[in-house]
Amino acid sequence: MNSGLAVRAPSGFCIDTRRTRQSARGASVLMASCANLGGQPETGALNKALVLVTAVPGTHGDLVALQREIQRAPQRLGRGPEVNLHGSETSRVALYVNLTDANPGRPPATDPRHWKAAVDVRGAAVIVSVFGAVGGPLTGRAGEQLIRDTVQALLDANSGQEPERPAAVAVATTPASSENTPSRIGERLRGIFRAGDTSS
Repeated sequence: MNSGLAVRAPSGFCIDTRRTRQSARGASVLMASCANLGGQPETGALNKALVLVTAVPGTHGDLVALQREIQRAPQRLGRGPEVNLHGSETSRVALYVNLTDANPGRPPATDPRHWKAAVDVRGAAVIVSVFGAVGGPLTGRAGEQLIRDTVQALLDANSGQEPERPAAVAVATTPASSENTPSRIGERLRGIFRAGDTSS
């Protein structure tokens, strides 16, 4: 990315450069299964999965404090007040959250229950979101594994670089009104999950 942040997709996923955006205020990187993007052949049903990585300059700060804040006010992770938190866990480097966001504006054909992770990488406060098909396995443990794989891919991609020290800008989550949230980029995502469509 222009900021120096390196973004790498987890195994089986490809970056959709047509729907990736970046500016001085931040970036949003869309990933989908390589088969859905036409990157490689696949037999059987398509993998209905979407990974969105958003990054803004700054830091999330203390992850345990962030976890407590999210538990107190889970709507900070959503697009409105209708947010239900199912669970959260911190690792040494990231906060993982499973939630249902029933507010309008999520990527099309995805379940309102999904996963988010917060991690600081190379001077950027990064939010990773994993969406799956309605009622699909990515709402549960499969989604947790995918989001952990995505965070690890980000860390691995930036492991050889000296991290920059950002200014003291606390970023709990990407604001709901940001151009880099799913509610604002939903129009860019249409077509990815259409049944049988491998061209998008």
